[in-house]
Amino acid sequence: MGRRAFVVLFVLFCISLMIGSGFYMYLNSFQPVGAGQDGIDEHTDPVSSNKNERINVLVLGVDAGVIGLDESRNRRRTDTIFVVSFDPNTKDVKLLSIPRDTRVYIDGYGFDKLNAANVYGGVELVIKAVKELLEIPIHYYVKVDYKGFRQMVDDLGGVEIYVERPMHYDDNAQNLHIHLEKGLQLLDGEKAEQFVRFRKYPNGDIGRIQAQQKFLKALAKKVLNPMTIFKIPRVAKTLTTYVETNMDPGEIVKYANVLRQIKPEDIEMAVLPGIDRYINGISYYLVDINKTQELVDKYFRNIDPSNLGLNIEVLNGSGISGAASKAANRLKSYGFNVRKIGNADSFNYETTRIIYSEGKLEKAKEIASIIEGTELIEQNPDNLDTDIIVIIGKDYN
Repeated sequence: MGRRAFVVLFVLFCISLMIGSGFYMYLNSFQPVGAGQDGIDEHTDPVSSNKNERINVLVLGVDAGVIGLDESRNRRRTDTIFVVSFDPNTKDVKLLSIPRDTRVYIDGYGFDKLNAANVYGGVELVIKAVKELLEIPIHYYVKVDYKGFRQMVDDLGGVEIYVERPMHYDDNAQNLHIHLEKGLQLLDGEKAEQFVRFRKYPNGDIGRIQAQQKFLKALAKKVLNPMTIFKIPRVAKTLTTYVETNMDPGEIVKYANVLRQIKPEDIEMAVLPGIDRYINGISYYLVDINKTQELVDKYFRNIDPSNLGLNIEVLNGSGISGAASKAANRLKSYGFNVRKIGNADSFNYETTRIIYSEGKLEKAKEIASIIEGTELIEQNPDNLDTDIIVIIGKDYN
């Protein structure tokens, strides 16, 4: 968990830099290395035309893996996992951290810690596990090499911050050695890493979070300094070296332009609710399902109260495994009450159909805008208890 802090700060800093200092001039060198890779496009969700959709970005910070192992075979664990969700219209931003030891079902491997998914199947398997855990769409991912944080701070010429107490901690296993004295200091990359990774506070994680937020504010102050513009070429090179994403340059500029209007203090942050428990001698973080549902509703779903009263069924008429679940999760992210997910009467539906009961035409059209490509919308003459039935056809992507 130690690296989570500075990776979060690093990613938020990258976003700030891209929009605050003319970074777009250098985007030609920043290519979306994830897009088009086997498995990545299959598991990320396209952004729909629905204007109420929140954009969800999965951010991963990877560890160093096995020291000395050839990089082509070095599958690193994700020490840092969090989802940034923002509404482009309201400029509302939420950040949910997911503990790396969270016990999840990993497709093809059974129950394991979430940070092992990247080892088993790369980014695409992490995306799949997180989507199933939270039941939300994931539109983009960003993977960060933690070494970039140190280099980025050095590129900026350091960050000034007041260290409120002496910090001393040694962990030979992680090659982590923290030695900071009290007082106002200009922290270089190595010292900055020590500051955000220190965890020996009297109030535990609360103290660490407060320190992280303090550093973020100091970092933002540095980024917004007009003199930072002269350091962009060097910073841009570092960014392109340590960040991997499926966002293309145009999307980066588009969403960065939204995020630049957000004040850091207005970003809501939370940790996935749960508890630590041992299972067969292994320590896991077990998710509190009820509290997680409440948090996901608050963070990732722009809920329209009128959607909650609807009874909706999503049925697989295509025969494609997981098609109905994928569509249902997309509807849930808008606050729709999906009462049933199952199979249709056959798998021979070529086109996705939406069948609505009397008075539900407008909601049927709204659902059609979320499940893009739907052309067949028809009224159910029998007026069954189910308000809307969605039958997924072979045309559903």
